Amino acid sequence: MKGFWYELFNLDDQLIRELMNGMWFILSLEVLLALIYYIVWRAIKHPIKPQNIWVEPEVWYKELGTQLALAWACFITGATIRAGWIWLLLECQNRLGHRKDCNYILDTAEWLLLASVFAIVGGVCTIRVMLPYWLRPWSYIVPAVVAVAVPLLVHLLI
Repeated sequence: MKGFWYELFNLDDQLIRELMNGMWFILSLEVLLALIYYIVWRAIKHPIKPQNIWVEPEVWYKELGTQLALAWACFITGATIRAGWIWLLLECQNRLGHRKDCNYILDTAEWLLLASVFAIVGGVCTIRVMLPYWLRPWSYIVPAVVAVAVPLLVHLLI
C-alpha cells in the first residue's frame, strides 16, 4: 500500500497514461450508457397532450441544450488535448524511432492530467443532463467516483 501512495503522489509518465486511459474508458462507457438511457426513454415516452400554457423564458445557461453543449465542449476539450498529445508522441516515435529523442514529449505527460480533468467534468455533466432529475445527485456523483476509482484500484490490485 505504501508503494501505491508513493507512486500516486510521485506520478511517473507511465502511471499517468495508465490511469488516464482507464479513467477515459470507464467514463466513456458511463456517458454512452447515459445517452442510450436518454434515447430509449425519449423513444418510449408517451407524447404530452397539447396545452395552452405560458412559458417563462429561462436564462440561457439553464436550458438543457445549452448545458449539454457546455458539457460536450468540456469533454471534447479534454479529448482534443489527449489526442494532440498522443499524436505528437506517435509522430515523433514513428519518424525518429523509439530512441530517446522523444523524451521531451514524454516529460509533458501532465497535459494528460489536464485532459482527464476536462473529460471528467464534461462527462459527468453530460450524465447529469441525460439522466432523470430524481436520480440527482447520485446520477453524477457515482459515475465520477467510479471513473476515477476503478483505474486506481486496478493499478493497486494488479
